[in-house]
Amino acid sequence: AAPSRPSEAERLAMMSAPTPLAQPAYEDPRPVLARLETLNAGPTRGATFVLRTPLAHVGRGAHNDVRLADESVSETHAKLQRREDGWYVVDMESTNGTYVAGTRIRGERRLDGSPDIRFGGIKMRFTSTDAASAPPPAAEPKGTRAIASVERPKRPAAAPERPAPAAPSGGRSALLWLVLLAVIAVVGFFVLQGRA
Repeated sequence: AAPSRPSEAERLAMMSAPTPLAQPAYEDPRPVLARLETLNAGPTRGATFVLRTPLAHVGRGAHNDVRLADESVSETHAKLQRREDGWYVVDMESTNGTYVAGTRIRGERRLDGSPDIRFGGIKMRFTSTDAASAPPPAAEPKGTRAIASVERPKRPAAAPERPAPAAPSGGRSALLWLVLLAVIAVVGFFVLQGRA
């Protein structure tokens, strides 16, 4: 028998459900420099983006390091940049603006502490893991410990019977370059055919 088609309500539920994060094939050895946590209500609330490089691009486009799939976010919206004196957010002339602590910025703004940042309609909390930008620890009662953030627990994997094959390095990136090269070759072919 042919599988039944999902109802309109089921399709909408599938489209609005958060996409589970794929578990990486390896643990990234680079240190975590900062985090962005989504504060908006809805299925993405609490989603955390980990920054491991001193420059991260934020936007709706697939080329961004922090991809926010929301129409209020520009294709290339902003960038987060770590410099000697701290972290900065730079608005890339986005349509709906970049806001720090509720104030729209033009150009760039230094991020002091753990401010709320809004990219279009997506509100996030920025937290640097740098010791220099973190406030001094408060005195804590004995036997307790403060938790700055909670990351989603990893799902336990079944013990493999044999070692998994090594993941190809840069497979997605290589595929992107290959597609780009093919497009350039096709365009070049048609340009040369037009001149002949």
